[in-house]
Amino acid sequence: MLKDCVITRRKITFEGGEFELRGVSLPDISNAIMEHREAVDRVADILRSRADVTDFNSMIDILIDVIRESPYLAAFLICSCADEPDAYSAAFHLPLAVQVEALRAIGDMTFQDAEALKKLIADVKGLLAGIRPPRPVDAAA
Repeated sequence: MLKDCVITRRKITFEGGEFELRGVSLPDISNAIMEHREAVDRVADILRSRADVTDFNSMIDILIDVIRESPYLAAFLICSCADEPDAYSAAFHLPLAVQVEALRAIGDMTFQDAEALKKLIADVKGLLAGIRPPRPVDAAA
């Protein structure tokens, strides 16, 4: 039964303490869009521009882009997946190595199955195409 399912969590331990994370859920994505729309739009642009997003390593590259494009969105995802939305400041101020480890763990748990990942990426790209207007084509190209 659904109520008996156990959500996989991973413990992140570092010199300053420890916390547990789970994979990203639809409410996390919805809240991220509401709280960090511009950053989500930039990440959507990154996803749209990458035809090679078909495997886990590509998703790790995108997570690194998320950190670069918006450390605020990265902190939001960390505290959301720790089920501690009020711990935003703590997530924002974690050491970089801990943030990267946390995002990698979130990615691992969110995209555990390679085939499911490929289908999800295709679905997300389709959804993004319907949400945002297509990027303008450079007439000089």
